[in-house]
Amino acid sequence: MDSLGFPRPIMSFLTTVIPVYNGADFIERTLDSIAAQTRRPDRLVVLDDVSTDSTRDLAAAYSKCEVEVIQNEKNLGLFPNHNRALDFAEETDFLHIQHANDLIKPDFYEELLGCFDDGDSPAMAFCQYEIVGEEDELLESPCRPDFAGRRKLGKQEFLSRQAELKPILIDAVIHRTGRRKSPRLFPLDYPQLGDVMFHAAWAVASEAIYESSRTLCQFRRHQSSVSNANTRKIQAWVVDEWRAIAEVSSMMDDRGLGRWLRMQKLQCLFSARTRVKMQMFRDQPDYAREIAEVGKGKVGGLQWMLGGLAVKLRDLRS
Repeated sequence: MDSLGFPRPIMSFLTTVIPVYNGADFIERTLDSIAAQTRRPDRLVVLDDVSTDSTRDLAAAYSKCEVEVIQNEKNLGLFPNHNRALDFAEETDFLHIQHANDLIKPDFYEELLGCFDDGDSPAMAFCQYEIVGEEDELLESPCRPDFAGRRKLGKQEFLSRQAELKPILIDAVIHRTGRRKSPRLFPLDYPQLGDVMFHAAWAVASEAIYESSRTLCQFRRHQSSVSNANTRKIQAWVVDEWRAIAEVSSMMDDRGLGRWLRMQKLQCLFSARTRVKMQMFRDQPDYAREIAEVGKGKVGGLQWMLGGLAVKLRDLRS
């Protein structure tokens, strides 16, 4: 135990994999954040998905820490390349997947490795994150958790968050693999929410889930992101949200009235989220109406109305 009563960081083999396609704009800053760690990964791999920019050259020339550059034989796409990153699970005790445009703070690894108890594998630990812009400026701070330090999280609580689309960030998670094959892969039929589905499924397979209250990861919001591109794809941006909510809910162990009440809440939440999407495209009324038609078709009239009321009340308070 350390002086605060927490387990000392486990000294096992740690691998970080960066699956990337055309990440030249930010990859050096991402590598800098890894090189600055108080506990560096034992192996750092840039898994290049046949980039057409200078990503490979920049990674290969990086000098502040050792970087192994592996190029795919052909372009796989976002989540297939993430699944290739999971192939390293059998070669390491702990696996971290880092995006080439995001950042981690200097004691990220030291803090999250300190969350794990001996022997629990597979397991996962995650921290809080904030949102930064293209020049690393802070855009949004996280909601502060209702605890301080580290804690062990129940599967039901974790899945409830995922069902409410309060996802954890891929970069903010360390997976304890125990040198075994990853128990779950990123699904390929969720281009926008594959991370939500992956972490929910990984949690179900895990022996333990740990959470740190500290904000040690920075998600970068930028114009060329996949998430930004998906706002013009109804299937990925709207339809798949309800699919994800329903599928994650099916992983939870509740029945009867409790389950019915939770589904009513989730329908209202989905309605409110869809209404917000409509607001984002109020200057494009045809597209806003298409969003409304698709969203309303997934829930009942009452839930659609309640979702709209929730958005109006939010707007009045802001």
